[in-house]
Amino acid sequence: MSIEPLVLFLDKKRERKLALELIDTMGKHTFHFEEYDDLAKCSFRLKDYERSIKFGELALTNALTNETMWVARSNLINVYNHANYPEKAMRLIRACEAITSDSSDIRLEKAFSHFLLNERDAAEAILKREAERTDLSEEVRDKIMFNLGTYELYRDNFERGLELFIFGGQKMKIRENPNLPGEHWTGGAKPGKTLMIYAEAGIGDELISVRFMDHVKDLGMKSVWYTTRRDLASIFRASGYDVITDLTERPLGSLWASSMAVPIHLKVSATELWHGPYLRSVPTFDEKWKSFFTPSTKLRIGVRWQGNPEYDQDLHRSIPLKDIMSALPDDDHFELYSLQRDTGVEELQGFPKITDLSDKLVTFEDTMSVISMLDVVITSCTSIAHAAAAMGKRTIVIVPISAYYTWSHSTKQSPWYGDNVTLLRQVKPRSWAEPIAELKDIFSQINKPHDQTK
Repeated sequence: MSIEPLVLFLDKKRERKLALELIDTMGKHTFHFEEYDDLAKCSFRLKDYERSIKFGELALTNALTNETMWVARSNLINVYNHANYPEKAMRLIRACEAITSDSSDIRLEKAFSHFLLNERDAAEAILKREAERTDLSEEVRDKIMFNLGTYELYRDNFERGLELFIFGGQKMKIRENPNLPGEHWTGGAKPGKTLMIYAEAGIGDELISVRFMDHVKDLGMKSVWYTTRRDLASIFRASGYDVITDLTERPLGSLWASSMAVPIHLKVSATELWHGPYLRSVPTFDEKWKSFFTPSTKLRIGVRWQGNPEYDQDLHRSIPLKDIMSALPDDDHFELYSLQRDTGVEELQGFPKITDLSDKLVTFEDTMSVISMLDVVITSCTSIAHAAAAMGKRTIVIVPISAYYTWSHSTKQSPWYGDNVTLLRQVKPRSWAEPIAELKDIFSQINKPHDQTK
């Protein structure tokens, strides 16, 4: 009997630790393919990919028929890619291809493996061949077109790439697809009308997309942002945007649109994305933090190296703190502040020069105020990158091979932000050697600190 329903129930009740303990306990008394396969799937659903690999490999070892071996390999290929082990995935892909080359699922995983190995041309070629097939299900075709959007973005075909990526994600239900009463706005000026923009996805996505309220205003329309995150609502209001946190507050007769689709409906080009800083910190929180940051001539640097571990590709983007620290000068010209909260804070042990703010960053308003008082922010691909960049801070983003769509383009700077943002790109999976070397070079050129007296 599968324990998956119980595991998912525990996860829904925020008992993830208990769910993992259940999986481990069952693993001690498991001896058959079906049981190991179930534990691997349960671990995968919890996004604990290392556990999923452990039980997936045991499932493969205990697979006694061609059918169960195929199932075990297929599942492991998917897990290896999610866990950022594309080389391991490729080995199993070749084993599957030796049996049959007529598996669209295996070919799509192969494309993903090539992508994670930074072999984009090979990955795109597979996807384009698949797209030409006439026997694909609508679900598979949507997945292919969604992925092809990334390659259009890398070619700087911004509008086409964004449309494939955003609308493809909606079709695949990667994000919530609201179906609200009233007229769904899909573009065009409607002077005097109010557009309610429904925030979707994560914190970073809201920070990215709120800028388009200014573009809506240029059409002679009013706009209001709907978010359930009250700390973001506070930040957006401080930045001059109208915000509601309850749909009952929606303006009467307003149109609506999903936030990530708004730039497509606006037909925004890459050159129209950035018009300068558009987010500010909240004044009351600035007052709270002013006493913490005493006047100094030292360069203040904020560091964030890891995001939410429950994010689907967190293993692709998280960077060991020791790698970042190896690139920073060991002198007295800098003040270092950790912007890390919760998971990852334990890495601060052994780095006494970094001020740990984790117990003080209670809300995102706190984080924004701290960023406002820094000179440079170094971060992995997290919401901190968008917060700092949107405020106009000098921001250095260490970008994984599997980059988010805002970093998927050919240039060193992102069209989404100004010259204040520098992107350092990963070259090899699980290795940050190249971007860390670039980071070290950047700081070696900073000869003296600036006057940061407040």
